[in-house]
Amino acid sequence: MKRQILISGVGGQGIVLLGRILAEAALFKGLSVVASETHGMAQRGGIVVSHIKIGGFVSPLIKVGSADILFALKQECVGLYRHYSSPEGFILCNSPYPDKEEDKRTLCFDAETMALEAYNPKAVNIAMLGFAFSKRAADRGLNLLCSFSDVQKAIIDRFTNNKDTLERTLALLNRSRDAL
Repeated sequence: MKRQILISGVGGQGIVLLGRILAEAALFKGLSVVASETHGMAQRGGIVVSHIKIGGFVSPLIKVGSADILFALKQECVGLYRHYSSPEGFILCNSPYPDKEEDKRTLCFDAETMALEAYNPKAVNIAMLGFAFSKRAADRGLNLLCSFSDVQKAIIDRFTNNKDTLERTLALLNRSRDAL
């Protein structure tokens, strides 16, 4: 199986970190991964995009109309990058209006509030990642190819030297997965 995952947001939201966690989780599964990032004016709140391809790809950039999953860490990014999504692709949108889903393949989740409630306002990326493993996402057929435990392992590897950050990150990941 193969997956093309596009992650978009603004600088400081952890787009690159989210991409690396997904890539490492796929590697734990023994899958091949290629990835690339574009940063724009990230330090000034500009758009950042990460391309993750899992399973036998050569080129790291995702072509328009072929992304299986679009993570939009800012609601505005849906409009900017929707055209990358394949007709069968999923869009996971950070939105304060989770009931405003446009169709079966668009899932909205208030990741920002979830991160704030976890006292980790910069962890919108982790909240969105947890949501990707939620029952709601699974019921729609979303499959990242890596398991929740693979993602947990990747996070543990990433934050092994910072116990406080590790504990908060794993707690938010679990809480977001279990959110309705």
